[in-house]
Amino acid sequence: MNIRTILLNDEPRLRAGWRLLLQTIMQWLFTFGVGLPLAVLALIGIALLDNLFILQLVGFITITGSVFIARRLLDRRSITSLGLELKPRAITDLGIGILISLPMMGLIYLVFWAAGWLTFESFAWHEDALSTVILEIMAAFVVFVLASISFIVSSTLATGSSSPLLNIIDCPTVINFAPSEPAG
Repeated sequence: MNIRTILLNDEPRLRAGWRLLLQTIMQWLFTFGVGLPLAVLALIGIALLDNLFILQLVGFITITGSVFIARRLLDRRSITSLGLELKPRAITDLGIGILISLPMMGLIYLVFWAAGWLTFESFAWHEDALSTVILEIMAAFVVFVLASISFIVSSTLATGSSSPLLNIIDCPTVINFAPSEPAG
């Protein structure tokens, strides 16, 4: 066994484990590269890291950016070969995700309320202007969409499946080491 068989597979590219390791390192470097300026801004009094939207945007940029670059440079395959295309099934997956998450969040709210861990005081529009409430709801929706896209991209890269819902249902582990289709 030589170093070539440890690093490379039958195709002229790194083995999957090495590609995932390099993609993870790339994501850490991207996070550091984006997070360092935000930390410097926090030191001078501009606290952007307290904002959930900014944190989610940083996560979206670093995860999606590192996956796209790793897919192109390390895997030497296109993003669409992962199944990341706008098809009618994408709308179905989004709808199923929303239908699953709404009852889950409702159940969590009810459990917290029953345990006495939260109290309901008033609706948001009783405390703030309606325009502020609408903007906050829109920002929360954008955060939800960014988190969903980050999850879809990272889980699709890790498992090779084109449906994150199927990844959760079918895969007992996060990473599926089954061989993927050859590049076409």
